[in-house]
Amino acid sequence: TGRKILPALTAATGQMADAIKGARRSDDSILTITAGSAFAVHWLVPRLGRFSDLHPHYQLRFVATTKLVDLARSDIDLGIRLGTGTWPDVIAERLVGQQAFPVCAPVVGRSLSQPSDLLRVPVLFDEGTSFSWDLWLEKAGLSNAPPLSGPSFTDPLLAFSAALAGQGVMLGWSLLVA
Repeated sequence: TGRKILPALTAATGQMADAIKGARRSDDSILTITAGSAFAVHWLVPRLGRFSDLHPHYQLRFVATTKLVDLARSDIDLGIRLGTGTWPDVIAERLVGQQAFPVCAPVVGRSLSQPSDLLRVPVLFDEGTSFSWDLWLEKAGLSNAPPLSGPSFTDPLLAFSAALAGQGVMLGWSLLVA
C-alpha cells in the first residue's frame, strides 16, 4: 500500500514545500545568504557596510552553515561555499582563491620539520571543509600514510582556536589564517 501511495505523497509534499517557499519569499527586500562562519567572519561581514550602502533597500539575513542547501526548496537566496564549485544543479562563481596548508601554534610547530611528522601529533579535523588531509598528504608524498588522528570540529573557528591553543595541527586556508 505504501508503494502505491508514495508517488502521490511525494508530489503533494513537493507542492506544499513550494507553496511555503513562495509564502516565505513574499518580502523581496530580504536577502538571505548562507555561508560558513569562518568565511562570514573573515571575508563577508567586513564587506557588509559597502553592500548596504550600495543596496539600502535590502535587509540582509544570514544562515551560518557549511552544509549544502537546496536553494530551490528553501528561503535561502544565495549560498557561499568553500570548494571546487562543482555542485550539481548550481551556478557557481568563484569569489576568492584559497590555498590549504597545515597550521599550528609555535609550541607544536617546533616538533615538525617534514610532512611525515604529522603522523605523530594530534591533527584537528574541520568537518565542514572541502579541504582534505588525505589530498594534502598525497601531494606531500605520503599517499600511503596511516590515518591521522585527533579531534574533529563542526566549525572551523573552533578547530582554529584549538590549533592556536597548541592542541594539534589544522589544515587551514588562506582566508582563515590571514
